[in-house]
Amino acid sequence: MVNVKTTRLLVAAFAAFALALTVWPAAAFAQSDGQETVSANSWRYADDQLVASDEATDEDGLSVMASAWSKTSSGYVSSDGTIISGAVAKGIDVSQWQGKIDWQSVKNSGIDFAIIRIGYGDNETSQDDPYWSYNVSECERLGIPYGVYIYSYANTADHAVSESAHCLRLLQGHTPTLPVYLDLEDNLISNTFGTSTALYSIVTMAFCSRIEAAGYQAGVYANLSWWNTYLTDSSFNGWDRWVAQWNSRCTYSKSYSIWQCTSSASVNGISGGVDLNFLMNSSSLSQSVYSGFRDVQDTSAWYYQSVYTAVDLGLMKGYDNGLFGVGDTLTRADAAVILWRYFASSEANNYNASSTINTTGMSDVPSGAYYTGAANWAVSHGVINGEDGADGNRYFNPTGAITREQLCTIIANAVSSLKGVSTSGASQSKLNSMPDASQVSDWATNSVAWCLNKGAISGVESANSRWVAPQWAVDRASAAAILVNLVNNGVL
Repeated sequence: MVNVKTTRLLVAAFAAFALALTVWPAAAFAQSDGQETVSANSWRYADDQLVASDEATDEDGLSVMASAWSKTSSGYVSSDGTIISGAVAKGIDVSQWQGKIDWQSVKNSGIDFAIIRIGYGDNETSQDDPYWSYNVSECERLGIPYGVYIYSYANTADHAVSESAHCLRLLQGHTPTLPVYLDLEDNLISNTFGTSTALYSIVTMAFCSRIEAAGYQAGVYANLSWWNTYLTDSSFNGWDRWVAQWNSRCTYSKSYSIWQCTSSASVNGISGGVDLNFLMNSSSLSQSVYSGFRDVQDTSAWYYQSVYTAVDLGLMKGYDNGLFGVGDTLTRADAAVILWRYFASSEANNYNASSTINTTGMSDVPSGAYYTGAANWAVSHGVINGEDGADGNRYFNPTGAITREQLCTIIANAVSSLKGVSTSGASQSKLNSMPDASQVSDWATNSVAWCLNKGAISGVESANSRWVAPQWAVDRASAAAILVNLVNNGVL
């Protein structure tokens, strides 16, 4: 079966071919391959310069209040003093016009996310935003969720493809949490396409399908007038919508994720005005960024409930990029951190678990690592005893993958040492009923049997049998399920 992304890519390729056969009026495009270079001209730009915005009043003639866009216990306040219904996070979008930004001050001022301009037009290095690298590295350093946008001049599908390549070139090595947006506003596009909604759809499809095929979310930015006049084709339902309407409320009638409400916000760390945006809770984008993980959205997935329960219990956390990492292998260092995080809050003898100095006696635990304190704690309590090296020394092996039998042993050690619960002498009847019971290592047999009896693991189903699979590496989703099973069964 052809998946959705593949289908969209094929449609885009056909659309590009069809559009290429169309004869367009002569028009300049922002590129450096010998053709004339044009300036940005739109409802907010005039010859590459931002148009000054006088927002003393909004579109309804209502005075802008001093408390506009601030957060209260009831929610975010709009420019007319009312609460913005559904707004769950406040963000900014930035480009070279903001100069060098003090991102720490921006974060401290209550900005929750950012959308960064990656560049404009064709895939030319001269058209990269000069502050792109700095802005994206700062957002990643400070853990600020971000998306990106490219200012588009695409009046053919070929140009849209080039703009997607422009984005993908600069996105290498980066994992934005929010979408990659195509900024549709330039007069070159509207003057070429007029009111032919199908043509806007074709260039958008050519761009967005390639962004999605590369593994990113795709979206479209435009103002309210464009959304209501030009971007009305049903194909736009497949892309995330970012709507610009400088007003006390967004009146767009269809679904959208982000509302750009003003261009003249004042934010600490930025000189001059900046665009302000709100993420709305009715969108799937909101749910993936602020209400969950982008890789844990399918409520029917076997691990869905376990992942969120493990997070709620403080057992596990997600990554800064908005992912939980359901299929990522659990390492020995991560196992130490997870169990320390759970037990240390209630344990009387914390054994300086927060220390960044290695006290394990194992040479492969560096001082200052994120897991150093947890390793100290785990070794001191016999939760993780290390592994024998070929040289006769014991090693922690922090990056080593945790197998199912190792995780059972580590958990049994923790329960025995920290909760005083005996895990020895476990009945092996359940274990012996599994066809691969003999593959369990001798040192792990009791712990695996104990985990089976306590419902921590139930075996892997295959060929109409359940297998203990003791040597299989444990992924993060499975670890969440195992830990939650123990909590639900009163063991942890």
